Amino acid sequence: MEPTESRVERFSPSHARAPTVRSDGTYQPFKEEQFSALRDAALRMIAVWARQTWEEVRGEDAILPSTAFFPEALQKRLSEKIHVVTSLDKLCGVLYDWRHLDSYKIKLFKFCEEVLKGLDGLRQEMQDMDEVVEDEQETQPVVPLKIKVPGLKQRAHEENSVDVRPQKRQCR
Repeated sequence: MEPTESRVERFSPSHARAPTVRSDGTYQPFKEEQFSALRDAALRMIAVWARQTWEEVRGEDAILPSTAFFPEALQKRLSEKIHVVTSLDKLCGVLYDWRHLDSYKIKLFKFCEEVLKGLDGLRQEMQDMDEVVEDEQETQPVVPLKIKVPGLKQRAHEENSVDVRPQKRQCR
C-alpha cells in the first residue's frame, strides 16, 4: 500500500520552526568579507565558552566532549547571528532548540554582551583605518619626479653599439 501524504504527516515527528529574529540595529552584522576574521573570532570565543562551561558542569567523571553540551551547529549559528543578541528574548530566538538554554541563557547572554562590545570596538578600528587610508590616497597628489643622471644617454649609446671585431679567445 502506498502511503498517502496525510498518513505520513500524521505519523511523522513535528519539527519546531525557527523563530524569526531580527536585529534592532544596535550592532552591525559581520557578513562582509573584511569582517570575516571577527566572525571567526566570535566562533572561537563561543567554542571556548562552551568548553569552559562544560568542564564546570561535567566534573571529572564525564568523557563527553563540550559539543555534547553545546553542539557545533548551534555555536556556528550563534556566531553568525551574534549581532542580533541584544536581549534575552533574542538569544532565546537564536538558540530556540538548545536543550540547555533555560539553565544557561543568562550566563551566555552576559558573555555575548562582552563579545559584542569587543567585536564592535574592533570593527570601528578597522573602519577607521580604512577611512584614513582612503583619505590619505585622496589628499596626497602624485608628483612626477624628473631625475637627471649625467652620462645616461652616453651609456645607453655605448650599450647599443655593436662591436664587429672578432673577439680573441683566452686560454688558461
